Amino acid sequence: MMSARGVAIGAVVGAILMGSFWIAVAMGTSPSDELVYHGRIGRIFRESCQTCHREGGIGPFTLETYESAYLYRDLIGFMVGEGRMPPWFANRAVGTWDNDRSLSDGDKEAILAWIADGAPEGDPAHAPAPIDWGDGWQLGEPDAVVQIEEPFYVPADGVVDYQYLYVKTDFPEDRWVSKMEVRPTAPEAMHHVLVFIEPPGAKSARRAEPGEPIWMGGLSGYFAAIVPGFTGNTYPEGSAKLLPKGAWLKFQLHYTPKGEPVVDQTMLGLHFMDGEPEWVVETGSAFDTRFEIPPGAPDHEVSAEYTFVRSGRLLSLFPHMHLRGKSFKFEIEYPDGRSETILDVPSYDFNWQLPYHLEEPLRVPAGARLIATGTFDNSSANRFNPDPSSTVRFGEQTFEEMMIGYFDWIVDDLAEGSDGTGEGH
Repeated sequence: MMSARGVAIGAVVGAILMGSFWIAVAMGTSPSDELVYHGRIGRIFRESCQTCHREGGIGPFTLETYESAYLYRDLIGFMVGEGRMPPWFANRAVGTWDNDRSLSDGDKEAILAWIADGAPEGDPAHAPAPIDWGDGWQLGEPDAVVQIEEPFYVPADGVVDYQYLYVKTDFPEDRWVSKMEVRPTAPEAMHHVLVFIEPPGAKSARRAEPGEPIWMGGLSGYFAAIVPGFTGNTYPEGSAKLLPKGAWLKFQLHYTPKGEPVVDQTMLGLHFMDGEPEWVVETGSAFDTRFEIPPGAPDHEVSAEYTFVRSGRLLSLFPHMHLRGKSFKFEIEYPDGRSETILDVPSYDFNWQLPYHLEEPLRVPAGARLIATGTFDNSSANRFNPDPSSTVRFGEQTFEEMMIGYFDWIVDDLAEGSDGTGEGH
């Protein structure tokens, strides 16, 4: 059922836009631009929605057919009108991103006008060419595949706790990865996967023996991900990320039951570079593990920073918090005293673990500081809050919290001893 607010949004926007729609038709608008499914609306769905909303995708219904789009038109109108779909949380006034799937104002208005007009189908002869998504790897056949060892049985319904599964790599030498793609075997039941590197010799909390050091999972080693609308990484030509010989890979898997049981055995496809790269891609992070969020606090702010001891170019940013995360911001302070906000996420949503890939790499000089600031809502007004009465500290479980600002960057000089993680600066 569509809410009264959603109906009102559709009615108001429809009344405003329908006049311009009929004027365009009277002036002889191209069939491909008409506000019909087999016209402009189908093109918008194809380009902005079908990555998830397609047969075999993670979306709850397909937008590849008129029948399905018509059936879900009220829900589409509500989600688009509220700005919830497609999922994108960055402030559009700050930065430009090459993986931005948010709708332009014009496309948003077009969808709402189409729904207000009764969601007409149009002539199938004018339909945009469909995308052949295929059944294989989207980035091409990988050089090697790492797969979780045991199949995971996803139930038909209910809530599945986050799964943390480990795979030991067995490559005989260090490998340089130029592209990588996470591929679930049951994508319809997968919300997201995050993959972390655990360097050789380290031990995770789950594998540590008495007296051995414990690897602080999640603080470092972010390696790969699949999230709604994003499946993999392709690094700039001549650059690659290091996969150390003998490393463990830690998979964080978030399953979402879809009404029938399925079996998943997620894979990570790796494309290797021959020899060493000209440029090294490292993953760093600004984090805080000593914070305490008071009970009931609606706007508790936690900041952390990372100082670049070498110059380089920022490629992407990835904020990470848990269920109390409210907003997140990345800023740069330059050695000459200048500062700028490079990513502003005013409404963080734990359910959508989105990376933000800069359209143009941002040059950072040695001595610059990256400041990450997260705001947490531990009040009862936060409907996702597990326990507003608790004091919340750092931890891997979703009822605990994290404040980590990951980033991928290219180092200007191939410094000897670089471990590819960006840590220790």
